[in-house]
Amino acid sequence: MLDESLHELLGKKTTEGLQEIASLFPQLFSSYYLEIRDLASHELSRLDLLCAIDHQSPRKRTNFIDNRWLPLIENLRSTYAKLKSLDEFTPFLWLEFDNILVNKPETIAAPGVHYCLEPGYPEQLAEKKAQLSHYKPYVFSMGLCQQYHSEASLTLSRLFKHLPLSGHIIHISFMQQRKPATTKLYISMHQDEVIKYLEKVHFPGDVKEVEKMLLFWRDINDSPYLFFDLAVGDTLFDHFALVSSPVYFDELNNKFSFLENKAELSNKLCKKLASSGLITQQKSSLIQQWSSSKFELAWTWVDFKLVKEPNRAVYSKAYLGLQSCVN
Repeated sequence: MLDESLHELLGKKTTEGLQEIASLFPQLFSSYYLEIRDLASHELSRLDLLCAIDHQSPRKRTNFIDNRWLPLIENLRSTYAKLKSLDEFTPFLWLEFDNILVNKPETIAAPGVHYCLEPGYPEQLAEKKAQLSHYKPYVFSMGLCQQYHSEASLTLSRLFKHLPLSGHIIHISFMQQRKPATTKLYISMHQDEVIKYLEKVHFPGDVKEVEKMLLFWRDINDSPYLFFDLAVGDTLFDHFALVSSPVYFDELNNKFSFLENKAELSNKLCKKLASSGLITQQKSSLIQQWSSSKFELAWTWVDFKLVKEPNRAVYSKAYLGLQSCVN
């Protein structure tokens, strides 16, 4: 189910590799993301694949057809067994397979896991926000992360503790295969609260650079609420990723919804990124085509990230989303 814009964006060899991998997956995944890194580069240096499991309404599970995936099968079976006791607050999770065209199937038995912490996401959010202590026994028992040093645990607790009233921690992510192993929080809050929040949690990065990133997005996205990533190892990392998504927060009804004009937002962002040298004209054009693609059995969208890492200028990434319309 890859349209011409994606073929052109990825290239023939990459597309063939992706299709081969997709043919091996079972049909239990409800949504997908293709992560395109460094949009300003003319080369496609790496491709990451994210797959969502909606275990509130699980799809029919079918068998893998290639025994190279047996370690991953066992990982998924174990995860499903542990999820049975977690229905009270986790609607879904994402599995992230890094650099899929380089890593062989047998090496990705333990993908990164983005674990949703909002029980009613996206339709109805919890009125009372739980602290990290509420989730710890569950997520640690699932074997999704390594045992943290006390300092790392205190850092995570601080990120929960200082969350403003407008804030929601949507995901906690465990990237065990990264060097170093990393935990990420995917956070939503009112944009006026972001800088104050970073100061309270002792963010070690360049706050002035973050302010510039916030201004960059504000010119495009009408919603006062936004999403961003913070990363934790032993301590809080000097990494900040600002996300623009067609999902917006409906404050009146306390829920998240998809924008009806999602393609229009993607087009505005692509043009803004192109004018700032953060995406090539070719990638901008092809990503806009993807956002407007219409499939009989699925629909598409795009998330963008502005990323600031130590000793590197701000760069951009795109996440090409695909969700099945068939149960």
